[in-house]
Amino acid sequence: MGITADIKRIVLTSTACFVASAIYFSIPNNNINSLSPFLFTLAIILTNTDRLKIELYKATLIGLILNLAVFFITVLSTIGLGHIMGKYSILFSSSIAAALMFLVNSLYLKMGSFKVGLAMTALLAFFSLPVIEGLRINFPNLDVPIALAVDPSYFFISWQTLAGLGISIGIWLKIKEMPAPNIL
Repeated sequence: MGITADIKRIVLTSTACFVASAIYFSIPNNNINSLSPFLFTLAIILTNTDRLKIELYKATLIGLILNLAVFFITVLSTIGLGHIMGKYSILFSSSIAAALMFLVNSLYLKMGSFKVGLAMTALLAFFSLPVIEGLRINFPNLDVPIALAVDPSYFFISWQTLAGLGISIGIWLKIKEMPAPNIL
């Protein structure tokens, strides 16, 4: 089995996702949280224009509409599941949301490895809250729990960066099946 990956493009896409979310959440008095998925979608599309299956404006329109729908459905399901599952609803919902956003992106982007990309996207998004917990433990001056209670921007930055990394892995990782050697 041969595995190839364009590491530069994977890093570029995940960095663009980080920068888009960090810039968005660093704007003071930003009350329009629904624009965050727009920047996330634009970061993925604009860093992978050479992998588009359809025209740029169609991909942008489809991506913005469907990813915004996924965002709102996920937020509502997280709130609903929060009464049943507690804080684990965030882990579950963030994985499902990332997997759904991967599926949306696969509508208009050529995926190098669909199955691996889908699994990596869901797995990396699952770890977005533990990354924030790791920041809280290793950097006590950051005061992450208070920031998460007042403003969940740390979580969204972590989630969008890790989900973007998973989606870019799905786009740029290629697995080639090699025929089995004839031993006989």
